[in-house]
Amino acid sequence: MASFWARVGRWLDGVLGGGADRPGDVDPTKVDEAVRLIQGAVEDEQRARQVRKLKVADLGAERQAQLANELANLLKKPSEE
Repeated sequence: MASFWARVGRWLDGVLGGGADRPGDVDPTKVDEAVRLIQGAVEDEQRARQVRKLKVADLGAERQAQLANELANLLKKPSEE
């Protein structure tokens, strides 16, 4: 994984640094897209880790009761398919 981040770092350095061989070759939309791509990957991993760690038992008693009520209501309703 380090080689991936090294490549991204070099790419960003070239784009944001302007590079002596490519003056003015910065495409702001590509930089924004790269930042969104990286941020999205980080946020997806963060959500995945949180989901793996979270258990129903970790919820407070009030939230557990609310969840049980919502599940009961959901399971009572006939499917509309």
